[in-house]
Amino acid sequence: MREFGVPHDSFTFPLINRAISSLGSSLGYGEMVHCLAIQIGFGSDLYFCNTLIELYGKQGCIGSAHQVFDEMCHRDLVSWTSMISGYVWIKNYGDAFRLFHDMQVNKFEPNSVTVLIMVQACFISQNPFGGTQLHGYVIKRGFENVASLQNSILAMYANTGNLEDAEIFFGKMGKRDVVSWNIMISGCSLSGDSIRVAENFNRMCNEAVPSLETLTLVTSAFAKSGDLIQGEKVHGYALKSGLNDVVLQTSLVDFYAKCGELEIAAQLFNETCKRNNITWSAMMSGFVQNGYFEEAIQLFQQMQFAGMKPWADMLRFIVLVYTHLGLIHLGKGVHGYVTKNIIYSSEEGIKAMETSILNMYAKCGSIVLAKRCFDQMVDKDVVAWSSMIEAYGIHGLGYEALELFCQMEKEDLLGRSGKLLEALAIILKMVVKPDSRIWGALLAASRVYSDSKLGAYAAERILELEPDNVGYHTLLSNVHASIESWAKVETVRMVMYEKHLRKKPGWSCIEARGNIRGFVAGDLHLLK
Repeated sequence: MREFGVPHDSFTFPLINRAISSLGSSLGYGEMVHCLAIQIGFGSDLYFCNTLIELYGKQGCIGSAHQVFDEMCHRDLVSWTSMISGYVWIKNYGDAFRLFHDMQVNKFEPNSVTVLIMVQACFISQNPFGGTQLHGYVIKRGFENVASLQNSILAMYANTGNLEDAEIFFGKMGKRDVVSWNIMISGCSLSGDSIRVAENFNRMCNEAVPSLETLTLVTSAFAKSGDLIQGEKVHGYALKSGLNDVVLQTSLVDFYAKCGELEIAAQLFNETCKRNNITWSAMMSGFVQNGYFEEAIQLFQQMQFAGMKPWADMLRFIVLVYTHLGLIHLGKGVHGYVTKNIIYSSEEGIKAMETSILNMYAKCGSIVLAKRCFDQMVDKDVVAWSSMIEAYGIHGLGYEALELFCQMEKEDLLGRSGKLLEALAIILKMVVKPDSRIWGALLAASRVYSDSKLGAYAAERILELEPDNVGYHTLLSNVHASIESWAKVETVRMVMYEKHLRKKPGWSCIEARGNIRGFVAGDLHLLK
């Protein structure tokens, strides 16, 4: 257009801005267009400035967006909404709320789109108090019948743990679509309430047609709770309705694997044509969690033959397998691959992989390589410290274990030093949701310092994440036993009995002359 000398009008640059916004990381193009528009005389055009704010906001350049906003002679509702959206996009929710307030001070009444962005901000930032205030504003302004706003408010309540308020709001909604039902099911799943998930799914079938997303959500919920019967019903519904895609197939593989039905999981895995990384990881996880280590190795080899590059989760699983089987030479190969290739997406992933490799070396007999891994770790968490101390312990190096423990205490590892409330405060303030290892460390510390109340709280959090982990049930029972609370011990033991949870006997294996020999305490056949 420019080569032919065709003049630009007030629509040309906004269209170009929208195109650049859709490209992702293209800030340089946006800045070039911005300069050109100023040169030609469109720098103060309202429509152009609004799209420019949107462009800079989506690129994360909130300073440039705000500069454009501040220099505008005239602003409209879109200007304010675009600026607020930019702050929400970079997760600066405090400034988003401040701007939302300033907008009204400057006599601009937010419309349903502006409020929708703010409700979504409350949902993402887990701010139910702000969300409740916005709900009141929605009622005051008469926006309560806007379908997109209704679903956003419902999501805000359901996904911030306010299931009771979500149920009340859900019951008052005039028209509930598939999205509404999916939000309720998702909220129940997040809270670990599989009974409510089943109830809502059954109610939904009488009012709306479940979507693929619905079936995936419900299947994942029953995978967490290990409810085989309910999950099988959903699978049957999927087969009858013809609803199927790789995401649902992967959820079903994960579901059957977590329920211990490895044959069905493997069959579904083999029937999945377009497998993605999550599909392979679900099958691998199923094999590892159920102790099928040789099958896990075969699956890893199958993945390599298919020409797929291993990724972080898969490598962590295979390291765990090699640890159990004592295959240190294969573990070294994975370590070398990890060192040469950047496979992590987060610092938590780095820590988890490094700790897995450390454990592999320690349990496969090389305390020297374990210590080398530990020393090379830039950021050591409580799991890494504990793993290295345990490594010294299992190798009979008691002095080194105690010395490292003293060094660990100097790093203000609160749970081990008895400052349990401070440790809990740090856990609750964590940006990343704490996993069972973190809560497990607090539970173990609670047992050492006989804090049954805090121990019970930590155990509840753990059992929400891993309801069928017999080890954590046993640890909770020991916490109650340490203060002679025998009634609570009996309650825990009864739950274990009803769930058929039995602690498996410990066993070990050794690699000798290319063969793997497994044995338990008291075995005599290896001596023959």
